[in-house]
Amino acid sequence: MSKAVLFDCDGVLVDTERLANDINVDLLREAGINITHQECRTHFLGKTGDQIREWVANTYGYLPDNLLESSGEWRKRFYQKLHEEDLIIAGIEELLGSLKVDIAVVTNSSMQELIYKLEQTGLNRYFPTHRCFSGVDLNMPKPHPGAYLAAANALETPPEHCIVIEDSPTGVTAGVSAGMTVFGFSYEQEFEPLLNAGAHHCFSDIPTLSAQLYQYL
Repeated sequence: MSKAVLFDCDGVLVDTERLANDINVDLLREAGINITHQECRTHFLGKTGDQIREWVANTYGYLPDNLLESSGEWRKRFYQKLHEEDLIIAGIEELLGSLKVDIAVVTNSSMQELIYKLEQTGLNRYFPTHRCFSGVDLNMPKPHPGAYLAAANALETPPEHCIVIEDSPTGVTAGVSAGMTVFGFSYEQEFEPLLNAGAHHCFSDIPTLSAQLYQYL
C-alpha cells in the first residue's frame, strides 16, 4: 500500500509562525497588553485567528480594535512582510523535490491565505490546489482531525499510511486523532509540548527529519 506525507504549512513549509508571532506581539503591545513572544508562542501556535481572538478576549476581558479581523491591520502587516522576506524553511524544497509519494498540505489558515503563501514562495509547484486543505474552510479546524482525514481520503490513502509533519501541539493532536504517524518539527527544539500532544518523533531540522522519513516510506 502506498503512503502519503501531509505537511502543515506555517512553521513547516514557511517560517510564517515566527512572522505571525512578531505581529501579534506588536499589535497587543500597541493596544496596551504587555505580552511576551514566548507567551504568544505558547497560546497562539497553530491556532486559527478566531481561536486567538477568543483567547485574548477571555484572558484580558476585551479584544483590541487592531486585532479585529475587520480592521485588516494584521493581514496588512503580514502580507507586507511576506513580500519582503525569504520565509521558506531550510531544506524543505529539497525534501519536497525528492519525495516519490503523494503529498498534500493541511492548514488552519483559510484556503485563500494558504494559496497566497504558496504562490508567494513558489511552493505551489509542489502543492496544486487539489492538494491543499484548510481546516477553517472545512469548518473543522485543528485540533479536529477532519482536515487531515479529508486529505487522506482525497489521496485515497488510509490514515494509518499517512505521515503528518507538524510544528504545533494543536496540529499534532489533529494528526494523532486522525490515526496517523506524526513527526513533530521545531527548529527551536521545543519538543516537550509536541511529544505531550502525541508526536511519535521530533526533529529540529529538515535534513534529519528527511532521513527518518525515508525509512517510513
